[in-house]
Amino acid sequence: MSVHCIIGVYDEERLKPQELLITLKCQINLDENQDLDDIDNVTSYSDLKSEITDFVSSSKYKTLEKLITELQKALLKKFPIDIQLLEINKIVIAKKYNAKKVSISI
Repeated sequence: MSVHCIIGVYDEERLKPQELLITLKCQINLDENQDLDDIDNVTSYSDLKSEITDFVSSSKYKTLEKLITELQKALLKKFPIDIQLLEINKIVIAKKYNAKKVSISI
């Protein structure tokens, strides 16, 4: 998903929101004794997306390292998931350096 936020160490990076591409791969913990067709018994992908979007768009961290560790904490606190991959790609910087991607993942 694409999210815009203020991020960067240098002043010129912090002048306007930058586009970040967020990738989340997780394992959802399911209770097979519950009705898994009932949205109240499963993790809502919409809620996960909203949490990521809200958290990232309102953040003002300087480094991707700080952003990704705080986002991971927020997701684990709110959702019964096992994060297998969380990646943040700084799209504008990748384009600036003619790179495929400039990202960090945990």
